[in-house]
Amino acid sequence: MSALQWTTLVLLALTAAIGMWRTWHGPSRRGFAVIAPLPMAGLLWLLLYPPLIETTRVEAVVLSAGVSTQQLAELDSRVPVYALPGVVAVNASIEVVPDLATALRRNPAIGNLRVLGDGLPEHDLQALGRRGLAFEPGTELRGLLDVQWPATVRAGTLWTMHGETAGVEGGQLRLLDRSGAVAAEALVDAAGRFRLEVTARTPAEADYRLQLLDADNAVVDELALGVVIEAGDSINALLLAGGADAESKYLRRWIIDSGSALASRISLSRGIEQRRNDTGLTTQTLQATDLLVIDERAWAALPGASKALIRSAVDEGMGLLLRIGGPLSAQTRADWAALGFAIEDADLAHSARLLDGGADFEVARLPLRVVADDSVALLSASDASVLARWRAHGQGRIAVWLPLDTWRLATGGDTARYGTLWGKVFSTLARARGTPAASLPQPVRVDQRAAICGIGADALIENAQGQRQRLLIDSDAGNCAAWWPGEAGWHRLLDAGQRRSIHVLAATATDNLIRAQTREATRQRLRAPSSVGTWQAPMPRWPLFLAWLLVSGASWWWQRRRRASR
Repeated sequence: MSALQWTTLVLLALTAAIGMWRTWHGPSRRGFAVIAPLPMAGLLWLLLYPPLIETTRVEAVVLSAGVSTQQLAELDSRVPVYALPGVVAVNASIEVVPDLATALRRNPAIGNLRVLGDGLPEHDLQALGRRGLAFEPGTELRGLLDVQWPATVRAGTLWTMHGETAGVEGGQLRLLDRSGAVAAEALVDAAGRFRLEVTARTPAEADYRLQLLDADNAVVDELALGVVIEAGDSINALLLAGGADAESKYLRRWIIDSGSALASRISLSRGIEQRRNDTGLTTQTLQATDLLVIDERAWAALPGASKALIRSAVDEGMGLLLRIGGPLSAQTRADWAALGFAIEDADLAHSARLLDGGADFEVARLPLRVVADDSVALLSASDASVLARWRAHGQGRIAVWLPLDTWRLATGGDTARYGTLWGKVFSTLARARGTPAASLPQPVRVDQRAAICGIGADALIENAQGQRQRLLIDSDAGNCAAWWPGEAGWHRLLDAGQRRSIHVLAATATDNLIRAQTREATRQRLRAPSSVGTWQAPMPRWPLFLAWLLVSGASWWWQRRRRASR
């Protein structure tokens, strides 16, 4: 028994003993009145903690939103049926309940459940316990089932949106910007999936409308969404190259166009160098540098003291990108092996299709394989080979880069994909600066709980009308706060002098998405029906209450009768 049960038992025993003692020393000291407190206490104990009895297991049917008329017509009247919110009871045999937990409390003998319709929401899934669960979806869904997109992207990059549809043959997706112009288009494949690629242009709160069209170009489903396009953090980059090449030229141009600060030194011939903001490799220079990009020729030309300064700077947080554009000397291989990268010759093709940069683009590479413990792939090819790999070193990160001609993306007119490719590299490797940003939920819907974490005690939410709402921060749960937005559109999180935009989806705009998510979550919890024919359930309390009331009334009547006779 629990501590509460022991405490209750002791209190009831003491109360019964005191009652018996007072009755014995009172005017009604004989007969039934003396012993009445004992059965009263015992019945009260059973009423509070009824004993478990073997009960026959029953199967129940649960009707959820989206149940079809055919499923309602085929219900078995001999089986208990419960209707969750969103379902209209078509006859008196269907019991309407606010949630599954209520149905289980009313009928503890329920052992297995058969759910019809769109499935169970999360709070009902948590009430299932170890009961068997069967699920039969209701009406067929038609429209957008799943849509995934980033909440925040960087200006000048390419971002993707993908998802799944159902019930639309020969459909296509169209993404419209705020002006109504088509930002991207894609066809739905045979499996109902789609993928859109969108160029993020200038920093803004970008509003989009995603439309699903059928074969006749009629709109089947539509979703209004928002994406925050940010300028991105400025990075102090240092580029060292042992010779002028197109890769260095276009990388330098992209760094400047992205708003980052660039210092560079490119060797043109013996004694002749092209310099930009170069102050030499000193401790102060490297402490101010977020990312150093260096090729194998520039590395080979460095004295040992400069290499040691670079290693020390990486230990303190600077990022380092080692570009391979030609044959490596034995000394360079040894230096980079000391940094954790073993460069091995390999029987590989001299080109590879970029997995991260589009299936139609090939890059040239040297037939080398990079082996590094505890490393992570930074860029992969469609043949499963790794074109760039990084690993942590002290507080910083080091990567080895094999592609030779990513610049052809820029010259081929695909500057957004080029910016996306190098933006990922720089954001992964560059020194971390500033304070961690708050963790924002994605997506956010009207009247649904959203958790915002990593915020300060004075954080506020501001809506489009300028009205502000203070958030209640739970410091014991990662400085998180729960937020229930009341209207769709753009909101701002005001925290520590910063403003971050959050887009809230309209409640009705995501009906299909929520229904599809609920069905999938229910499928994930399917459990085979239990073969056990009995179920241990608490004894019904009403007979115990009547017995307790009978004994209490008899005791009261007996004592009144004794007093009246005197």
